[in-house]
Amino acid sequence: MKTQRRRNQEGSLYEDHGAWYVRYREVGKKNPVAHRLASTEEYPKKAEVIRLKKKFMDRVNRTARFADAGIAIVDFFEEVYLPAVTGRLKPSTVKGYKDSWRCHVKDRMNGRVRDFMTVDGENLMAEIEAANKTEIWRMEHTSSSRSRYQRCSPLQSVRASTTA
Repeated sequence: MKTQRRRNQEGSLYEDHGAWYVRYREVGKKNPVAHRLASTEEYPKKAEVIRLKKKFMDRVNRTARFADAGIAIVDFFEEVYLPAVTGRLKPSTVKGYKDSWRCHVKDRMNGRVRDFMTVDGENLMAEIEAANKTEIWRMEHTSSSRSRYQRCSPLQSVRASTTA
């Protein structure tokens, strides 16, 4: 069986209704998809927006290699992530994940896995924190075998907001 090598897309840059867009193809979709990059006020010349197009298409090409990249975040969590951890983690842990998802996260999530960025995680944590009027804490173990609590985010590389 011969495997087909995936080509990187360059995308097609065009202007429409005062904004710059890039058109590209998604796996499983018949028609091309368009993504708004910037307004023509911010970037009046086509040459100025090419850098944004390349940056966006690099991300599309990187994530296109993963089958679940184009899936909605809600569908990914419920159909891929939860079934994957259900057999590996304790039932109480899975229940905690499901409850947190249902109570705090699910209604705030939209978009696809590939479009979710670190800043989105940071904004999500700040929104949950503000809605609950609480801070997010974790226990941090120090080298002196004493523990201390430190305000933080459960998402790696994401800090909790200092404003409430």
